[in-house]
Amino acid sequence: MDCDLSSEFYKASQIFGFDLQDLWTISENALEMSFLDKKSEDYRNLKSTLERRNLLG
Repeated sequence: MDCDLSSEFYKASQIFGFDLQDLWTISENALEMSFLDKKSEDYRNLKSTLERRNLLG
């Protein structure tokens, strides 16, 4: 099975009509609901990356 996040986001935009903001919100929600400890370096790095790119509301 060939699957990657970009392809899945593309399918979501085509099938469900999600726009870019919807996809960023999904990404933010996924990070917030993940099992990553919010104090962990991985969590902080991901959150920082989204914020730097102005991807969070």
